[in-house]
Amino acid sequence: MQHLTDGAVELAPEFTLAYQAWLPEGVKSLEEAAPDRRILSWPGWLDNSGSMEPIAPFFVKKGFAVAAFDPPGCGRSSHHANCAWYHDFEEAHYIMMLADRLGWGAEPFILMSHSRGSNISAFTAAAFPHRVRAVILFESSLGMAGTYITNRRETGPIWGSFSESIAMDRKNRTRTPRKFEEFEEAVQHNVGNPAFPKSREIGQAIVLRHLISHPEGGLTFGHDVRTYGQNQSRFIDEETNVAFLRALRAPVINIYGSQTSMSELVKYSTDEESAEAYQKTYNWHAVPSSVFLPYVRDVRKRTATVKDFTPVIIEDAHHHLHGDVPEEVASAVLPWLEDRLRQPLDTKPPIDLRGAAGDVWMSASAQHMLSPSTASAESAALSEVTSNEGSANEANGAAEIIAENIEVEVDGLRLGAQRWGKASSMNRVLAWPDAWDSSGSFQQLAQRAVAASPNGDLCVVAVDPPGIGLSNNAPFDWGFGMSETATLLLRVADALGWEDPFALWGHGFGATVALYAAGGLPSKISGVVAFDAQELTIPTEWAPAEVYYSYLERQDEPRAVPRFARREELISRLQTDPNFPKSSVTANAIASRMAESDADGSAWTLNVDARVFRVRKPVLETPGATFQDILAGIEAPVLAVFPVSSARATNGPPSQRKRLFADLACIRSPLTTIHVNGSSHAHSCDAAHMLPVVRDWVIQLMSVRRMNLASPSALSQDSVSKL
Repeated sequence: MQHLTDGAVELAPEFTLAYQAWLPEGVKSLEEAAPDRRILSWPGWLDNSGSMEPIAPFFVKKGFAVAAFDPPGCGRSSHHANCAWYHDFEEAHYIMMLADRLGWGAEPFILMSHSRGSNISAFTAAAFPHRVRAVILFESSLGMAGTYITNRRETGPIWGSFSESIAMDRKNRTRTPRKFEEFEEAVQHNVGNPAFPKSREIGQAIVLRHLISHPEGGLTFGHDVRTYGQNQSRFIDEETNVAFLRALRAPVINIYGSQTSMSELVKYSTDEESAEAYQKTYNWHAVPSSVFLPYVRDVRKRTATVKDFTPVIIEDAHHHLHGDVPEEVASAVLPWLEDRLRQPLDTKPPIDLRGAAGDVWMSASAQHMLSPSTASAESAALSEVTSNEGSANEANGAAEIIAENIEVEVDGLRLGAQRWGKASSMNRVLAWPDAWDSSGSFQQLAQRAVAASPNGDLCVVAVDPPGIGLSNNAPFDWGFGMSETATLLLRVADALGWEDPFALWGHGFGATVALYAAGGLPSKISGVVAFDAQELTIPTEWAPAEVYYSYLERQDEPRAVPRFARREELISRLQTDPNFPKSSVTANAIASRMAESDADGSAWTLNVDARVFRVRKPVLETPGATFQDILAGIEAPVLAVFPVSSARATNGPPSQRKRLFADLACIRSPLTTIHVNGSSHAHSCDAAHMLPVVRDWVIQLMSVRRMNLASPSALSQDSVSKL
């Protein structure tokens, strides 16, 4: 047997995942291993590839090659960028990237993983059912981290909420790594963990890959302190869990230790018996007794959902049973594995349910923005623009309030921003534009708002999102999703020194992000104005295929951003977006941050990271039921403005709009919805008329407060205005 201890795969510059490999006799590399003898292993929470060191040799003796990885932030693998989060769904992508980089091609392989890693492996097999031959799990709950139980509104979530996740993330960023004076102290600390006791063999193997020198002398664990909180910003509901498990084609074996609470889930014939036993043996978190029965029901339903599921209980074994009693575990797995490898596997890829439902309409805008430029095409397109709505109002009514360009350093990202009004003002607004726009989207409205405020006592800061305008590109592991962006938005306010509550403006994707942020940290938000909010949740049954198809998009090389001979042609490209047409003033304001010329002025291009034009995000967006829970946490009043001619209302499938209004109905704070004439960018193209809408809403709120109307229903109305 050959044991390789220092393998590494670079997934992107400065992002490498380390691994150990065990190869059978005569096999010189992982790529040479027979397709049905390749095993990729993912360890549990806070563990690394050392977790598989005791058990791997038993599989190698039977001709299997085992590649065990240190997950991001652990062992010798790279940490995520400071702005990124540790997501289970994204690690499913990493597993497939690693298999591809190892030279395994499209041939199905075997997954063998433990605890959190086993949950991730099960969902990887569901998202990529044609690429996984069999799934070997050690102590799996078959649920992604942060899963809500079915009746969460009565019992509360086991793993907390998005707001608690934000608080935990902030706490973990300030944690001081534990210091050990000597190696033996670190080993005993790992072995003696009361929640996860383990043998010295596996405990030492894990510690050997974790330890680094402490800055003050001695030793410390080198894993990212943020992983302590397992800071999942994307909580999912049980329906999504089940949708993934229903998509699983590969056979699954789950090995439980009889001394763990997990085994109680499969020992008994009834949910009630299992729940009673589970509660007695559960020794990690302080969990209310009310959640045990519904949680047990959910987990037992998961096991029943998997088409080919084999549970095995190893007597007198604990959570790290694959390292404590590896021979006994291998003896249970290997006969099952050889039997299942003789069965055929359906190798057809998943069906694209989003595409089948016609919910890829925004790809037309992406194609438009990235198409090669020709002067004749730009002129012809511009001549077809039938409405330059509001351009006269913009040009004649814009106030002479000059923006100050500022930079904000947040978690390793340098974000460009514009500030209108007094930086010292306590009346503050933080604005986030749509996914492909710059902060210039808010120029017209911010100028008018500051000019109209008493003594100009208002401060509006609008941000260029990562990869847009004067902000630098996000790293490889940035998810481009709601939760990451909402967290970043809140940290921008921290970087600006805004300790008191502030208001949020958002447009499109930015409007949804603003709502997400308001639900995540309600004590800091005084009000939300959401212009043409975008529905980002998806039907539950789409979830598994979305992970697969987002992986395909992620693997494609981003298309080059087109170059233009003249700036006017670039402006024309922005104006003539088939879904999001803009007036010339709005297009110029957005381009003022994004248009970049060559040194000699011979060509112009959009300063945009082409990754923002992907239809699907690298990680699955928050499911609808979870998003509704986040919206229910909003405490500030909300004004939702819907332009009647927006492509989100006219081009997207009706079901998408219905989901959005169902989500908004979950907001318990004062909610006002207004429908206005115009397209998506009405807040900019018709800012002269939009400002009174916002102003009147604020005045109405002040009146309600003066009258001490405590009922949220006082403003829960749909006042339709045709402006």
